Amino acid sequence: MQGAIILRWTVSRAGHEVDAMQLADEATAYYAKMAQAGQIAGYEWVNNFTGTDGGMFLIRGDQQALGGIAMSPEFGSIHLRGALHLEDWRWDMALSGSTVDEVYPGWRGLVGA
Repeated sequence: MQGAIILRWTVSRAGHEVDAMQLADEATAYYAKMAQAGQIAGYEWVNNFTGTDGGMFLIRGDQQALGGIAMSPEFGSIHLRGALHLEDWRWDMALSGSTVDEVYPGWRGLVGA
């Protein structure tokens, strides 16, 4: 099982398009360095074609390491700039795995499935 941070938004705020792209470039460079140093397992951009989110940025890695990243000044700066330049900006901590039982351990027993 792997941890993840999911950053989400709908669109750039009007007049903030260039600032939003600059933020995207800087975040990509920052997380590329972290991936090269082995601090995270990886990252990726996701662009929705359906649904209400315009885009997502995923950061994958060890759950404890991601917790530390979420508390870092660099992540705080990215978060504040995201809220300034992008509509409906938010982020979540998550778990990912290849089976439902891996991500929701014990849930099957709780519901009797």
